[in-house]
Amino acid sequence: MQTVQNTERQSARRVMRLPEVEHVTGKTRVTIYRDELAGRFPTRVKLGRNSIGWYSDEIEAWLCNLPRGGGMNPRGVREEIVTVEQPTKKAAA
Repeated sequence: MQTVQNTERQSARRVMRLPEVEHVTGKTRVTIYRDELAGRFPTRVKLGRNSIGWYSDEIEAWLCNLPRGGGMNPRGVREEIVTVEQPTKKAAA
């Protein structure tokens, strides 16, 4: 049974090239490379001398593990810091 599951999983695995990864993740090329170097994105696979790609199942798993609602409060409204300047008092001459 284990062999059947491994074969099914491997047959579903395919290689995604950079334009598709950019489209699916919403990240730019530079951000993908930067996050990969920092360990925040799946590692690329070398396909040849001048070609790379990413395994689709790793990209899908990465997307599924993203935190939800970043920067939002429970009501879904972005919180902004508002600074109010106090009026300065002029000295009586």
